Amino acid sequence: MAIAVNYREQYARYGRYFKTIIDKYSKKPAVRTSVELLLTLFTISFFAVFALRPTAVTIARLVSDIRTQRDIEGRLTEKVDSLRKAQAVLSAEQARIVLLDQALPRGPHPDQLVQQIEGLSQTYGVGLESLSVGKTLILGKTDKKKAEKFGTFEVSFLVRGDYGGTISFLEELEDLRRVVNLNSVSYGPSTKQGESGVIILTVGAQIPYYPEERKK
Repeated sequence: MAIAVNYREQYARYGRYFKTIIDKYSKKPAVRTSVELLLTLFTISFFAVFALRPTAVTIARLVSDIRTQRDIEGRLTEKVDSLRKAQAVLSAEQARIVLLDQALPRGPHPDQLVQQIEGLSQTYGVGLESLSVGKTLILGKTDKKKAEKFGTFEVSFLVRGDYGGTISFLEELEDLRRVVNLNSVSYGPSTKQGESGVIILTVGAQIPYYPEERKK
């Protein structure tokens, strides 16, 4: 190492200098004692400055690295705590998120709505005479450039049954978890001969949903 060679050369040079002084004054006891003391102090100071300096620099660097690592550890601990809190909030709200997905699903999924309407008609004993779904995306995902905040599609259907069944059907339709915005409702008795007490219910509705963006 350059530092090691440097301090050895300096030590050798100063050593020769002090050896000359020792040879000159060694015959005088008082001077010899003083010179030996000076040499001892010089040797201690020399090694303290030149030999121990690299060690001191290394220790200082290690202390700085330790402080840096502690700062990094502190930041990581804060991030981990934040992630844990976020996970706790997500877990607590998971049930609501499921309900939100049912109310406004990702994508139109008209088949799911049709199944719900058919299920209601069977539950309340009314006949689903006709059902039509407006233009909507069945398969694939919406182009991100064309996607709006909410997508919608229209649905219309006609059911036939008694008064109690049709009223219960309509009330339950409005209480579906999926959002159904009723645009028109037509309600009246059947005009067909032999259908006394039969009610005809015609419904037109608009169904909102979150568009599914197409991944590139």
